[in-house]
Amino acid sequence: MWGRVITNGRAFDEQRDTPRFRAAFLTLGARRTWPAPQDFIDALPRIEKERTPLRLMSDEQRERNRRRINGLIDKLNFGGGNDTAA
Repeated sequence: MWGRVITNGRAFDEQRDTPRFRAAFLTLGARRTWPAPQDFIDALPRIEKERTPLRLMSDEQRERNRRRINGLIDKLNFGGGNDTAA
C-alpha cells in the first residue's frame, strides 16, 4: 500500500531518487511509531536543480548595448544620452 500511495501522481527516477529514499528512511528511522506515507514524502530531500552558469557580456557586447541604449534615449529626446564616460 505504501508504494501505491507514495508513487500516486509522482514520477521517480531510480538513479536520482535512490539516495533520496535512503536519506528519507534514515530520517524516519528515529521514530518510535510507523510513519504515514506523507511523512516519507516530506522527509525526501529536495531535488537539486542543475544550475546554469551566468553568461556575462563581453566588453564589446556591453559597449554595443550602451550605444544602442544611448541611441534610443536620443530618439526619445531625453537630453542626448551620449554624456556617459567610456
